[in-house]
Amino acid sequence: MKILHISPYAELGGCEFNALTIVEEIKAEHHVLLLNDGKGPFVEKWKNAKAIVEQCQLLDLPFYKWKRELQNQLAGRQYEIIIFWSHMHLPVVLSALEPFSNRILVHIGNPVLFGKKQRILRMLQNTWYKYNSNKVELRPVSRYVLQSSTTTPAYKSLKSKVSFKPIVVEDFIKNKDIDSDNNIIGMMARMDAIKDFTTLIRAFAELVKTDDNCLLQLAGDGDARANLELLVGQLGIQNKVQFLGRVNDKKTFYQGIDIFVYSTSAKEGLAGVVGEALVSGIPTICSDLPMLKEWDPENKVVQWFEAKNHHHLTEVMKHSLANYPEMEQLALEYKCFFRNKFAPKTFAENYLRVE
Repeated sequence: MKILHISPYAELGGCEFNALTIVEEIKAEHHVLLLNDGKGPFVEKWKNAKAIVEQCQLLDLPFYKWKRELQNQLAGRQYEIIIFWSHMHLPVVLSALEPFSNRILVHIGNPVLFGKKQRILRMLQNTWYKYNSNKVELRPVSRYVLQSSTTTPAYKSLKSKVSFKPIVVEDFIKNKDIDSDNNIIGMMARMDAIKDFTTLIRAFAELVKTDDNCLLQLAGDGDARANLELLVGQLGIQNKVQFLGRVNDKKTFYQGIDIFVYSTSAKEGLAGVVGEALVSGIPTICSDLPMLKEWDPENKVVQWFEAKNHHHLTEVMKHSLANYPEMEQLALEYKCFFRNKFAPKTFAENYLRVE
């Protein structure tokens, strides 16, 4: 079996990791076609997993040149499955790929929230570029993302199946001696406009007014980091907040915290780090947004706070710390449940399965 993965980038993102999971778990001849300059940390990861990585630099080209470039690159080939790990200029890409496979899977990692100009462009592209919709299957990462995609007429007509992210964190036993003088609260995410570190920082500043034995660890990097560091300084909590930067060893991060908090906005897709905290057995607090609630729809473990409300988050953190032994025991009890639910093999097989 031959499978073609088309990825815009090779950065440390969820789509790239999902592609790697399928390469590792499904026995096939895998090709990865990059649409950027061919650079990024995942290039070597894919190659180490025996995938053939090629480059077709489309991102710097106007969309009307994409079809010709893709078809020239793929001339003479046939694949059982093509996976497009994006939905940018989707009608153009589907029209280009149609001759090369009878199954084209399209990954949708974030809510489909087109602005007015984007909606008009997508309508025009659907008029100009024709494709066989029977060959196409959408793979939204959550029911929330699926629901958002149905607001776009062209997407609504396509077959869809929700496919949750695979979660991999090396198992560990919590080290009770790690910084035992402090209750360590942590969040890990890209520091960008989608994530909401600001609410967590403001809530933490309120928390330490009454509980001085707390430390906040923020893992991640991005364009918003400078402003977040400035906010920490303005709130006078520099000695209580640690900016860890990009963390490669996730096991050590989760092993070193007592509570994981994930604060984000409605533009979030699914947030795989929430799943990582759950499979690590860490007590978890999250924004009460629809996409995050899909990690724990029965409210088995996660504590929820009103999104963007730092006062409410402060109260939830206080409650979690006051009841920490019970919270930790509950998280550990459901650890195996979440590990089985989000196992990489389960993800890969479900992603490719025909419903």
